[in-house]
Amino acid sequence: MATALRSLINQYAGSNAPNVGIAVTEVGANAYKNTSPSGLFAPDEYLTWMENGAFTVDWWNLHNGTDCSHVTTVEGATDYDDGGILSSGASCEPPLNTPFPPHYGARMITKLGAPGDTLVRAVGSTPLVSAHAVRRANGDVSVMLINKDPANDATVTVAYSGFTPSSATPTVYSYPKNATSIGSATTGSATRQTVPAYSVVVVQLRSAG
Repeated sequence: MATALRSLINQYAGSNAPNVGIAVTEVGANAYKNTSPSGLFAPDEYLTWMENGAFTVDWWNLHNGTDCSHVTTVEGATDYDDGGILSSGASCEPPLNTPFPPHYGARMITKLGAPGDTLVRAVGSTPLVSAHAVRRANGDVSVMLINKDPANDATVTVAYSGFTPSSATPTVYSYPKNATSIGSATTGSATRQTVPAYSVVVVQLRSAG
């Protein structure tokens, strides 16, 4: 979609085409809105659009509210059918401003990179595991792996082009299925990581020099 849109901008905006940016002004899940699937969708959506040249991506929305008659259970968690990042405090919901999974999923991006860092190409070999990567301003690299399988852990082998990671055990941040916080541990290696079912992990790698 981004390629087709950029082609149309180039065709119709002429010499002004380089000044026309792509703004994604509303994204969000149409189902499973405040359960684990949406927590996986959020970072994947943000980063995929950024990798394809969008200069802003806006989630619908901070507080959304819900009809409490629509409450269901998804993968062991209560789904309030609320499209917000934070609870609106409806009678059937947790207290006002309680973070929902999209909040934690989006926060995982801050473990991947920061202003001044550069998104770099990352390719996965299976549709059930998404990969995104950032080269940090100091030359280090961080890799995000998103396991979309609700039942099975994924053992991922990671290879690099143009970067040699340190042999030290990396710091790994994780947002597991149905969690209410982001955890961290020193685990795995630069070339092999286990990504739990329905989880997002960020592997922070030091350069070998």
